[in-house]
Amino acid sequence: MLDGTWVATSALLGGNAFPPAVLATIRLTLSAGQYMMGNDKGTYRVDARAFPAAIDVSGIDGPNKGRQIPAIYELTGDDLTVCYDLACEARPKSFHSPAGSKLFLVKYRRA
Repeated sequence: MLDGTWVATSALLGGNAFPPAVLATIRLTLSAGQYMMGNDKGTYRVDARAFPAAIDVSGIDGPNKGRQIPAIYELTGDDLTVCYDLACEARPKSFHSPAGSKLFLVKYRRA
């Protein structure tokens, strides 16, 4: 179950790691198909039967308003890993964020 509050433990964008000070500000709240991360709000839909499991994020308010972001996720106990395609082009195929890409790979821990 993805509902809950998640804090980032690591994050990469285009192969670049986020500094600890920025990482400490990343909190994701998921509840009944709604998400909130800072001032970014919207909806999400999952397909847990896909491999890897798929999640589609739709921004309603904030910096991702109007964007449809395809992603994949893996939930293991209280650890959640999500790889988002911030270019909004195609669902990632693996949990990687190569240099120069718009793939945002985040590892979260349940708060």
